Amino acid sequence: MDTLKNIIYLLALFFFFGQGCKETLVGSSPADSPRENFDQLWQGFDQHYSYFEIKPYSWDSLYHSYFQTIDTISSDKLLFNVLSDLLSKLSDFHVTLRSDTEFYSSPPDPGTLDKILLELKYLNNISRSSDESPFLTADIREDISYLRIDTFRGKEYLFKEIDSILENLYYKKGLILDLRSNGGGSDINSQIVMSRFADKKTLIRKIRYRNGPQHTDFSKPIFDYVEPNGFYYDKPVVLLTDRSVYSAAEDFILGMRQFPDVLVLGERTAGSSGNPATFDLPNGWIYTVPRWQILQPENDSLYENTGLIPDTLVYQTERDDIFLQDAKMDAAVRLLLQ
Repeated sequence: MDTLKNIIYLLALFFFFGQGCKETLVGSSPADSPRENFDQLWQGFDQHYSYFEIKPYSWDSLYHSYFQTIDTISSDKLLFNVLSDLLSKLSDFHVTLRSDTEFYSSPPDPGTLDKILLELKYLNNISRSSDESPFLTADIREDISYLRIDTFRGKEYLFKEIDSILENLYYKKGLILDLRSNGGGSDINSQIVMSRFADKKTLIRKIRYRNGPQHTDFSKPIFDYVEPNGFYYDKPVVLLTDRSVYSAAEDFILGMRQFPDVLVLGERTAGSSGNPATFDLPNGWIYTVPRWQILQPENDSLYENTGLIPDTLVYQTERDDIFLQDAKMDAAVRLLLQ
């Protein structure tokens, strides 16, 4: 099978570069059949996907498991269901498939952020500069500020507002930075915010790209640093996280936990580092394939699937829900008051 993979990989590269700079697996006119679309999807992941080594299924075995089913498909609906079922075995938020009428992705964890409870019980003087702003600020007590970052998607200028926000919050004793339900976006935006907490040039992650036909073929690690920039916030920060945090939001945690004044509190993150490339199938459907691995800077370990472990574990219990308490917020306030 390895020899066959090498041949397929070289042919795919020849076709890829022969078509110019479009990031697509095949040319524009292969036979449009369920078998052809299935094969192209399977090969696309086989050649580019970066996390096979930590998945519970053999990609080759899955091919043979679905082999007979493909030839019985008689509609686009059935084909989409079969391809989606194949991709679901990877349990990866960054793996997607899109047709003209349907979309598949692995559903994210709903998390523990209850915005209504926060606003009714914990937050005062809530403020957001505009509807586009990813930042929400508030007071929790006279001496503790609250900052929620809803997303890292959006234009870079929206995230540079962080300077004025942190300057306005600086007179308080400390900051609760709520990252719950943040599904990521741009790592450039996450680093814009992160750099305001950096006390020096800091290694935040290592990246390696899938670069060959074997599932274990990777480039040498690329070292990614963040440097201090903008308004420097050097007061205590408690960063809240849970299983609804993934992608560029996890990049943010990787960097933030390197800084001396930051403590990460809550639950493990989702464990999905992404950087997907987009490819076309012969029938015009679009799919995405994660193609890099992110290594934790402390020990070169992966956090895909398992998530990033916080410094302090705090879970939301049934009792907390009954008594309308946010366990992570309560724990963060106690830490900042110590």
